[in-house]
Amino acid sequence: MRKIVLGLGGNVGDVKSNLNQVINALQEKFSYPITKSSFYKTKAWGNTNQPDFFNLVVYFDSELDLKSTFEITREIEREGGRIRNPNIKWGPRTIDIDILFYGNTVVSSLDLTIPHPQIQNRNFVLYPMAEILPNFVHPTLNKSIAELLKTSIDNLKVERN
Repeated sequence: MRKIVLGLGGNVGDVKSNLNQVINALQEKFSYPITKSSFYKTKAWGNTNQPDFFNLVVYFDSELDLKSTFEITREIEREGGRIRNPNIKWGPRTIDIDILFYGNTVVSSLDLTIPHPQIQNRNFVLYPMAEILPNFVHPTLNKSIAELLKTSIDNLKVERN
C-alpha cells in the first residue's frame, strides 16, 4: 500500500461541483477511503490573466502501480472535460489532477515527475496539504509539509473557501 496524494484544481465552470465529481470518481476507481482538505481559492499561478482557481488536496492508500494511477487520473480529467493544449502552459481548465506524491517514490520522466517538482513553491498546494498532512515528509527535500509552508516563497494569497 502506498499513500497517494493528489492536488485537484480548476477555474472554469462550476469548479466546486466539478471537483466533487472528481473525488467521487477517484473513490469509485481506487476503492479506498479518501481524505480531503477544504477548498482553497487563489489567484492563478504562472499565467495570471485568468479566473481564480479553487484547489484542494486529497489522499488515499492504494495498491495500484504508478502507471495505472497516472492513467486513471488522466481518464478522470478527460471525463471531466479537461482539454490539454500543449501551446498554453498553466491555462484555464475545468479540472486538473496532479499526482503530488506516490508514497516516497521518486520518478523523473518525460510524462511524469514525482514528487511534483513545484510543491515547495506553490501555496495553493501547501495550504490544503498542511491542513490534512502537515507532518508528511517530502522524500527529496526531507522537510515536512508544515516546514515547506513556513519557508515558501509564493506570495499569492490563499483563502480557505
